[in-house]
Amino acid sequence: MMATKADPDVRADVDLMVLDYLATLAIGRVLTAAENPTKTPRLKEEVDWQVRTVKVFHANMMTACEDIAMSSDLEIKLQILEFVNEFWNHPGPPKSSSRNTESNSNQDPSKTSAQAMDQNTSDDFKRSSTNPQSRQLPLGIIGHDFLELCDRASAKVSPTRWFDLGARFVVQSELEDYPICHDGMSSRAAELFQWLPRNPDLRPKWVAMQGQYVLRGNIHELEDGDERNSMWEQLKDENPFDGFKSMVIAFVDDLMDTLDPPVLLQLECGKLGGLTEAETRELKERIGMR
Repeated sequence: MMATKADPDVRADVDLMVLDYLATLAIGRVLTAAENPTKTPRLKEEVDWQVRTVKVFHANMMTACEDIAMSSDLEIKLQILEFVNEFWNHPGPPKSSSRNTESNSNQDPSKTSAQAMDQNTSDDFKRSSTNPQSRQLPLGIIGHDFLELCDRASAKVSPTRWFDLGARFVVQSELEDYPICHDGMSSRAAELFQWLPRNPDLRPKWVAMQGQYVLRGNIHELEDGDERNSMWEQLKDENPFDGFKSMVIAFVDDLMDTLDPPVLLQLECGKLGGLTEAETRELKERIGMR
């Protein structure tokens, strides 16, 4: 007679295999979507559904077995999924000032061109930040999650590449927050700037890398006006968001290659772990798989 109640230990192992499989597929889906320049409602719905499926399954699994022990690789994958979903949902920088300048005919003529640009850019920023449909998190928060992810996966990533992208996140956060924070580094960018790796030996390298990118000094000391806005526009041109986004996606893709593929995916591909293809085929037949 077939058992009617699953062995708790076996169930936990099966749940972990399923979660690993679902998380890996979802990460791949988000990364593929992120490479698509057009974020259609249908594409967003598909990605949201796949990410939500992982989160619901994970929550139900933890409710059924609170002390379940995940592998380090699976924990990293769940953190990757959270990060890439946040990053993909970010709409990118506010509209460029060139468009705003064209619409300045409707502005108060007493305002300088710099003031008009600031107002328009700030309005764009506020709309993108408060639109509940965009589910946008500021780049300062997303960047912090990126650094925490890399810190957890430090044995699998290059510190030079990790710190380079982390410093670029600080720059992008400053560029994003500039329309609403003219007097210095925003609090979100400052928190990102002050973050430190858990490993003390890595901290000097992180600080040195920041010094190559982070915007400090003269630009914050300039008074508001055309010169200051011109410098920010130049910095934006020198640090294009699309290029930055591509580097982040490539980094995550490479990180995924260092993690163990899910057991179920290995079975799909016809070769499990150290088994030969023939041994894998025999195992699948024994457990009732084709």
